[in-house]
Formats: sequence, structure tokens, C-alpha cells
Amino acid sequence: MVVVLPRWSMMVITAVCLLASGCTVLRERSPAPLAALIDRAAPPEQVAGLDYSEIAALGVQGACDTLANLAQLQQTLPRRELEDDLLPACEAEVQAALVLQREEARLDELIEQAWQALQLRHEQQRLLAQRRQLEAELQRRHMLKQQAREQQQASQESLLQEFIAKQKNAAIHQALADLNVVDKPLAYSVGQVSERSLSNFLACIELAYPNKGYQVSRDNRKLVVIAEKAALPRGRLPIELRFTEHDGYWLMTFLKVAEIGASSAQDRFILAQNLVAQSCYGMDGLL
Repeated sequence: MVVVLPRWSMMVITAVCLLASGCTVLRERSPAPLAALIDRAAPPEQVAGLDYSEIAALGVQGACDTLANLAQLQQTLPRRELEDDLLPACEAEVQAALVLQREEARLDELIEQAWQALQLRHEQQRLLAQRRQLEAELQRRHMLKQQAREQQQASQESLLQEFIAKQKNAAIHQALADLNVVDKPLAYSVGQVSERSLSNFLACIELAYPNKGYQVSRDNRKLVVIAEKAALPRGRLPIELRFTEHDGYWLMTFLKVAEIGASSAQDRFILAQNLVAQSCYGMDGLL
């Protein structure tokens, strides 16, 4: 006898069999769709600590794209497929991309360091070239100054030799010799002796202001020298000098140039400097 059940009864039995572990016939007929229908999961919000936008910025594709699309559509997929396939594959892709990113960053750092080192070498070379150029310029200027000093010294020596020759030929030397005047250093005040001798001083005046002859007289330790018609700026006028002989020097006691007289030792010193400035003062620096 065949029992015919209502249609709704078959539907109930089928549902019970789907939920019960003892329904052997139905489980053997379609095991995969049943497990997939029961055990499903949604993709995680992050993989390897990164969300899908950060993963996309790494340029990762493949399994991570699949997970990102499912997450955007809020869809699920079998847990086994998620945990055994897609997640491990995506994590591996992310880790590989991170390693590549670190290597690229390290390479960029090395390139930047090499560039900075190159720039530093170029700057050092530029500074070294500038330093060498400056040293060469300083050396050139030093040589020019040295040559100028040597030329000036040679010129001064030539002028000095010429001056010495002229001074030796000055007429005052013979005038002093005729009176047996012993040449001694000149002084402007008692005890303060200069390095210039009496004959040297008088010769300098003669070279600066050529004259028409001398009147030289001596009275014991007194000496009077008058240069007649000396070529002074105001015309041909006399220069009169008086000296007193001491043990080691001649003391100037009187000096008159034309109408200008010097009453004190200091005034005589200043006036004497002015007399010899053109011919001897800058030449030997004895005053």
C-alpha cells in the first residue's frame, strides 16, 4: 500500500532532514551546496593591518581585489575559501608589496645620500678652486709688492748714493777744513745729541738752498757760518748759523733764515728740520 503525503508534508520533512545529522540520503546527494549555504563569512575590514584603500595604494591586485569588491558589496563567501585561499593570498601580496615599498624607500634614501655626497664634493671642489684662486691672487699681489719694494729700494739707494756724492762735494766741507773744524754730532740743546753731524747738516742746507759762498769764522769754541745769497723761496737771502763746541758735539745756539729767527732750542730744531726737509730729512731720517 502506497501512502501519499500532502505536498507540504514533503517540504517539512526535507527541511528537517537538512537540519538533522541523520538524514543520510539528502546529505550524500548534495554536501557542498549545503555546507556553503550554512558556513559563510564576510571579508574582514583589514588585511595585514591595512584597509582596502591602503592596500590599493600599494598597487596590490588579485585576491585583495576580490576581497575588496566583496566587502564593498557587503557579500559573504564560504569561510573555508576565505580563510584557506583568499586571506592568505592577500596577506602574502600585501607583505610582498610592503617589502618592495621598503626596498624602494631604502633605494630612494641611498640615491638621495649619493646625490647629497656628490653635491658636497662639488661644493668642496668649488671652494677649493676659489681658495687656490685666492691664494694665487694673493701670491701675485705679494710678488708685485715685493717687486715694487725692490724697485723703490733700488731707486732710494740710487738717490742716496747720488746724494752722498753731492754731499761730499759740498763747498762747506772745504770751508770747515780751512778752519780746522773737527766734525762732531749736532745738538739743539745741551746733552741731547742727534745722529747728524755738523758737516752733514750744513751740506744738506747747501744742497737744499745753493748759495753764492760762505762766511765762516771761528773764535775758540765759537763757530759762525753764513751762507750768502742762498736760493730761498723768497729770493737770494742769507742763512746764518752759530754753534758752540762741546766735548762730544756742536751745540746750535743761533739760527736765522733771512728775517726769520729762532730764539729757543725747540724753535731752532723745527726751523732746522724745515731747512733740510727737501734734501736730507726724508733721505736718511737722522733728524
